Amino acid sequence: MSKCHDDPELNTSTTFMKAGTNCAVVLEKLGRRDEAITLLEELRAKFGSEVRLSNNLGIIQKRRGDVEAAVRSYRDAIELDETSFYPNYNLAVVLADQAKFQEAILYFRNSLTIAEAVTEFESHKTNILLNLSVCYESLKQLDRALDSL
Repeated sequence: MSKCHDDPELNTSTTFMKAGTNCAVVLEKLGRRDEAITLLEELRAKFGSEVRLSNNLGIIQKRRGDVEAAVRSYRDAIELDETSFYPNYNLAVVLADQAKFQEAILYFRNSLTIAEAVTEFESHKTNILLNLSVCYESLKQLDRALDSL
């Protein structure tokens, strides 16, 4: 990354933002979550929001335990592209974990619609349906739980 910082042309390009986002993912995998979050926040401040950046920021914030910040990041990513699979799915999981089942169902359904339309995400359908049934069961809507399976 330091070479990118030295090159003013790269430092203003979307390539730099993508490289920085990848660097943040590596930092997080090395257990350096605070550094990863700082890097992503700096990139967002410099280049504006971008779906992948906001989704990755949400993932790292959630792993750090800052669930509310993660929810904001996922919502930011969805606002940028409501057809993006991962932010919809990740937001649904967080909302279900918070027992916000009605809202989680909405985002699981969005994820399912995307998964059915985009072959790349077809393998996620079973997991989405299982999560939907758990949400419905938690809401005591057992007929819908069965229908979603």
